Amino acid sequence: MKCLTATILLIFITSILCAQSPWTQNKGGGFAQLGLNAIPTYSDYFKDNTDSRTSSREYSEFGIQAYAEYGLLNGTTIVGSIPLKILQSGDQTDNVTVNTRSGSLIAPGNFQLAIKQRIYDNGITIAGQLGVEAPLGSTDIPTGLRSSFECWTVTPMLSVGSGFGKGYAYGYGGVGLRTNDYSHTFTGGIEGGYKVLKPLWTMLFLDVNRSFKNGNRVDASSVQDSGFYVNDQEWVSLGLKLLFEINDNLGLTASSTLIAFAANQVPQSPSISLGFYGKWQGQKDEGKMEEK
Repeated sequence: MKCLTATILLIFITSILCAQSPWTQNKGGGFAQLGLNAIPTYSDYFKDNTDSRTSSREYSEFGIQAYAEYGLLNGTTIVGSIPLKILQSGDQTDNVTVNTRSGSLIAPGNFQLAIKQRIYDNGITIAGQLGVEAPLGSTDIPTGLRSSFECWTVTPMLSVGSGFGKGYAYGYGGVGLRTNDYSHTFTGGIEGGYKVLKPLWTMLFLDVNRSFKNGNRVDASSVQDSGFYVNDQEWVSLGLKLLFEINDNLGLTASSTLIAFAANQVPQSPSISLGFYGKWQGQKDEGKMEEK
């Protein structure tokens, strides 16, 4: 296996905090975050788990993502997010295999909407989630730039977790069912966090996304070169998150991947994700772990 110990960010991973966790919002309560993601110039990619490739041009991305959770009922939460992508195709590299143009693209990404339902909450918490992603993005064939997967995705997911003292841990798993000849995917992972200081949380996460490779989609050669939202993208990654509580209702987050391996068609590039969040309690739900 190829393993990079440098900081690597996969372009479609955002810094959303606890989106896959089993903990729901109180009725009328919520959590909202505005995230920023900057990916510098890159041209090297993971390929087929153990190999790498160099694209014909240098690419870069800046993303802005709005994310929110709202408690419809105690135990039932609606989750939504929409990203805006600012993509750039730049100078040619020394490995020109595809004729593409330089240029830029500003367009939305995949809009995501989900319902999370708490199933069990006694010592451990179990929740089911059903999510839908809509293809709102755009593709520019001459530059190879694309801002979202060109398919609908329906993802049923199960999450299990528990809080203990100043810490917590949870794991999740689900299957993304995709249209338009994209392969279906398995998505899963684990996360654990600990409050090291009164205002500071540190969290480690393992994130897994594996393609079933059952899709027959063939993209334009320019899009295959850029690697933006192509079929059979996959990875396994270990990363770090930080959360700084400004007060009981406001805070800052940061996230980065530390190690990535078993990856395909995703860039090898240092990056950083930052977020600003706000939360409100709603009606108190006794016995539920406070949302992290």
